[in-house]
Amino acid sequence: MNLKKNNWVGKKILVIDDDKEIGSLLRTILTGEGYLVKTSTSAEEGLSLMKDFSPNVILCDIKLPKMSGFDFLDKIQDFDDIFDIIMITGHGEINDAVNAIQKGAFDYVTKPFSAEKIVITIDKALSTQHLQGEVRRLKSLLNKDNQKLVGNSVQMQRVLRYIDLIAPTDLNVLVRGSNGTGKKLAANIIHSQSNRKNKKFVYVDCESIPEALMDVTLYGYEVGGYIGSDITKKGKFEQADGGTIFLDGVTGLSLKSQAKLLQFLNSKTITRLDAEEDIKLDVRVITSSSDDFRKLFKENRFRTDLFYKINEFELLIPDLKVRSGDIMLLADFFLNLANKRFNKNIKSISSEVYSLLERYSWPGNVAELKNVINRAVLICNGNMLKLEHIELQNMVRRENILNIKGFDLLEAKEIIEEELIKEALNRADYNKSKAAELLGYSRKTLYTKLEKHGLE
Repeated sequence: MNLKKNNWVGKKILVIDDDKEIGSLLRTILTGEGYLVKTSTSAEEGLSLMKDFSPNVILCDIKLPKMSGFDFLDKIQDFDDIFDIIMITGHGEINDAVNAIQKGAFDYVTKPFSAEKIVITIDKALSTQHLQGEVRRLKSLLNKDNQKLVGNSVQMQRVLRYIDLIAPTDLNVLVRGSNGTGKKLAANIIHSQSNRKNKKFVYVDCESIPEALMDVTLYGYEVGGYIGSDITKKGKFEQADGGTIFLDGVTGLSLKSQAKLLQFLNSKTITRLDAEEDIKLDVRVITSSSDDFRKLFKENRFRTDLFYKINEFELLIPDLKVRSGDIMLLADFFLNLANKRFNKNIKSISSEVYSLLERYSWPGNVAELKNVINRAVLICNGNMLKLEHIELQNMVRRENILNIKGFDLLEAKEIIEEELIKEALNRADYNKSKAAELLGYSRKTLYTKLEKHGLE
């Protein structure tokens, strides 16, 4: 083939075949095409070469002594590098090749093969990698807008200031706040502004993993350590080595799982299921919860020693309803994102919509506001979002009290009290002692009312 037509000159190819003549032949063909080539006669040697060589494509024979091509394919599943593997199979062994593709191989070639077939298959793999890289690049550009906490309120400026302070450290951070406030986003930003930003951010939803699978999910297992397992599997902690693990809903862990987490935080080591040796890891731990820890302590559902270990710094994400002035800002922000997502060009939001959004209580917080704007943009055919495009749940809760038919005095009193407390908190820069003084409450009374109205 003509070298000038090859767009992938300088790319690295690793050839694994126990037949030295085939390895030599492939080296000659691929070197002539401008590739950097290394050869190996065993899967074990191939694994060793991968650490320093970092190939873009691997050509691997299925039939190898000791470790087979299938075993090699299983071994490389947890590698972080981006590469494709093309299996080499003998004539009449097509079923093996198909099984290899099902296990994750990019493609296969059969012996005897032509130089053209080999080069075309490699070119196809590298072209696919290039396209996937472009998709990742474009997604990252879109995600840059998504990966930010938006807010000019006193409360959010404090959150952003704290993130700037804690991100460069290795402190364990507990992110607290109601559902929909942006706890996962805050954790992601802490990681992206840290010295670990080039390593993995591993997300774990603690409340969705069955207790029976928690250990193998977090800490992994050796061959035979888990029923039906014929490979070694890294757990979430090991995957996050050098980076950050985010345990979302940490209060969903059982006391047994809490004990194992505490052991990791104290020793920085994990033990895979059925393993004989501990593995030393360098992982930053960020956790989150929307639960009341005081209640969990009283009910003996969460360990106090673990709480103090994960809570080297507590970051509180406030509810949207106490973030004075942020709702309009967020509505504009989500409008711009929705325009990109749905290929729309809606230029503005009407003053009536702004007023409605400001009056609403936002029980689903920022996540609910984003959904409301997304829906409005999707159904809007004009260039402005109007009241007809907005659908809110439980709007009666925050409507102008005098316009509510059939309201009772008790409900009106509750709404007014909540608004007064929010205003006092804003004026006091969220200092609860000062807010209590403004309201004429004792500090204990204020805490009771904050809990009643869900403003903690």
